[in-house]
Amino acid sequence: MTSMCTAGGSIPLILATGAGALSRQSIGAVVFFGVTISVLLTLIVVPTVYALVARNTHSPEYVGKLIEKLKGETVIASPKGNVTS
Repeated sequence: MTSMCTAGGSIPLILATGAGALSRQSIGAVVFFGVTISVLLTLIVVPTVYALVARNTHSPEYVGKLIEKLKGETVIASPKGNVTS
């Protein structure tokens, strides 16, 4: 909501005419497009990247159990390179 109000508030700057209008128009364009792009990144790109990364991860509980399981196994290597449990 705040971002939409900020972008909407910059529209009069973009449409300004008269003395000093060129500097106001450039500032308005930067604010409008900057806020718009940041909203798109926040609402679309970040969740999409998170969903792609989260596919390949497991819950902390699963990882904790896996670590405990690995701690419980002792691996002994013989001088010949054979590995025994």
